[in-house]
Amino acid sequence: MTLWNNDFANHPSFAIHLRTAIGIHKSSTFEYREYQPRFAALYSTRPINICAGAQGLGKTVITALTVLTLYNVKTLRPGAIQIVVPNQLVSNRWVTDFTRFSQLLGRIEFISSEAKAVKSTCPIWIITMDFYKRKSKVAKSIAHRLIKEKKHPIFLIVDEVHHFKGNSDRFRILKKIRKRVSRLLLLSGTLSDGNIEQIYDLLKFAYPKNFHWIKSQFLREFQTKKASATNYLTGEEDLVDQPTRYLPALSVYKIPTYSGIVESKIHRVRLDDPSVKCCITLPTPEISEYKLELAPDHQAYYQHLVQTHRSELERLKGYADTVVGRAKALQMLEPLIRAVSYPDDFTPTKLIKCGDLVEAFKDQGKTVIFTDKIGSGRRVHNYLSERFGSQHCVRIYADDPEIGRMSPAKREETLSQFLWKDDIFAGTFSIRLAGEGIDLLQASSIIFYDLPWEAIKVAQAISRCVRPGAVKPFVKIAYLFQRTTIDEHMFRLNQAKQAQMSLLLDYSNSDIGQSSHRINVSDVLDLVLQG
Repeated sequence: MTLWNNDFANHPSFAIHLRTAIGIHKSSTFEYREYQPRFAALYSTRPINICAGAQGLGKTVITALTVLTLYNVKTLRPGAIQIVVPNQLVSNRWVTDFTRFSQLLGRIEFISSEAKAVKSTCPIWIITMDFYKRKSKVAKSIAHRLIKEKKHPIFLIVDEVHHFKGNSDRFRILKKIRKRVSRLLLLSGTLSDGNIEQIYDLLKFAYPKNFHWIKSQFLREFQTKKASATNYLTGEEDLVDQPTRYLPALSVYKIPTYSGIVESKIHRVRLDDPSVKCCITLPTPEISEYKLELAPDHQAYYQHLVQTHRSELERLKGYADTVVGRAKALQMLEPLIRAVSYPDDFTPTKLIKCGDLVEAFKDQGKTVIFTDKIGSGRRVHNYLSERFGSQHCVRIYADDPEIGRMSPAKREETLSQFLWKDDIFAGTFSIRLAGEGIDLLQASSIIFYDLPWEAIKVAQAISRCVRPGAVKPFVKIAYLFQRTTIDEHMFRLNQAKQAQMSLLLDYSNSDIGQSSHRINVSDVLDLVLQG
């Protein structure tokens, strides 16, 4: 579906009309990109929108423009517009961007409890997703009470909608509220995890009356087979051996039909769309690969570790594609990853190279070092702090057994320090926290120290810096890996996955391959055993 197929959105004077209507003028200190009013027009002319948009388009500003286009907020009753947002995006994204519009000042309230919802007099509510994360009975009472108090929304907006699972309590309560909503806007930058069931749940949620598919029929129609798989890595390093449901390949014969259904309901927006591309400038990525050799004693230690476990690794190869086999294989590979990236008794050559690159990049701007493992993040941060001084380095992570959990408030404070304190030029970030809600526009360099099993997380991490509004005209991207080790195998396989990765919403007749976004553990085993 062509994004700008609407005459109202394409009208040459629309941006002028919108600026006049909401009181924003060219002389104003507030600036927005020229395509953003067009998005607002698109959303305003349809009662239901699902937008899978590229990251960095400024969805919050577009949403604020939509609200101002549709409503005179002074006349709205409390809770008439409800925006459901991930917790970490409340203050640093939605509240900040909405309050840039003078018409919305004093008309927005952050709702964190049922009591605040009942007492609120503001027409616009920003609600965290955790507000709806309750047990079924409690969720039901909240929904009923809000409806009884006539504080259900007429316009419901859900950001990062891919977080919601169809069988979750918070999704159930939204379904109750959805029945009373006349306008709906669902936003996501990452509807790309290959989950056909989730796409069905969103379509059924958005179009409850005219989407007539039954879930079992929808899944049976478009998937090739049923299987189960395990998401082994949760958080940062926790190994989990409990299989979860997995909906695999989209049938190549059904792609045209499926694509037609999805494209008629979901608007896919890319940064290279002509209507967007003409109004933005993306920094140019300059990509480098650094192939490093382990020190001789370190190499000997790694090879000894491989030989010690060779018989067990060979035995696992035969059933590495099963649930139990994958779990065992990951447990066997974990010590090899540790031995290369953050060993106790050696200083990896890529750690020294990481420090050298930070040294070389610091005069050009700030450097982000992405790590996958908790131990890697700790080791990199400690090394850089010793080399450059702790006042110049920060670290953002979720939970580290040695130093405890990092609260969302602390992460936000640390991120702000990294972005705005001139004397801080190196930040070590967990790559699992880089999928959403973080803008690293001040960074001019990225270093990937170790890579995750999920290739899409690398693309998401890059998009934190290579996005509209970046300060620098270029971003240096450096991949560090140590040759003939699991480090190099993970890098090569990750690159291959990114090359073949096709998003679920982008299927066409010429793109019929389906590949998981996750590196296959059996491929890693093969390469390790080959040496």
